[in-house]
Amino acid sequence: MNDDGQQPKKRSCSDFFNEVFHRIENQDEMFARSEEMFLKYSEKMNWGFNDSDIPERPNPLFLEDNQIYLLVPYLNANDTKNGCQRSFDNFYMILSPNSFAKSRRSGRQIAVGDQRNNLKTSADKYRSGLRWVRFGIYKEEDIEDDVDYKNLIKRKAGLELLVFLSYYRDHFDFLVNFFGQFLIDGYNYFSGSRILYGYSAYVYRNEEGQAEIGMISNDDTESNCLFLVEDI
Repeated sequence: MNDDGQQPKKRSCSDFFNEVFHRIENQDEMFARSEEMFLKYSEKMNWGFNDSDIPERPNPLFLEDNQIYLLVPYLNANDTKNGCQRSFDNFYMILSPNSFAKSRRSGRQIAVGDQRNNLKTSADKYRSGLRWVRFGIYKEEDIEDDVDYKNLIKRKAGLELLVFLSYYRDHFDFLVNFFGQFLIDGYNYFSGSRILYGYSAYVYRNEEGQAEIGMISNDDTESNCLFLVEDI
């Protein structure tokens, strides 16, 4: 309730992106942020990338109003993990190291649901490499009703959501105040080798104001928006 007794107007997904862009001075800053944060984390996590590995910036004219470009490292597999899981775990550790350590101690892990590797079209399978993607936010009813959205966006953001929150973590309080929670698509909670059905992984803010990744019942999730990504 506002001071004048009126119910506060519910903010939309478009409001969210407008406010994010108000915090970005121009498109060059959008690109520079991705590049700078990527190089910072590459050094921290020993990915082995440098400036010369960064691909050419895509044309910003192809962005919709509710999209930004993100530079995403889709890491190669190593001796113990496939590339999709390794990439997720690395950004899990970057965004919320305490949650990652707590998950390991509890014997629970967030594992790739492998949905993308089971899709019929090879273009949607996990492909390692460093590339720009279009990252956008949409209302669920728009996706259901608008054929253009279905054709434009390839898949829901899982790993890319963690990349976005990591690159823009200085805005994390604002982001969480707006949404409250961020569901991570394509990843399931496991206890040992047993999948915990009915639960999803999500990002929220803990009492210390830090990013935390936890487990939430699907019955308790509240979101009218979808974070989606398109490979380019």
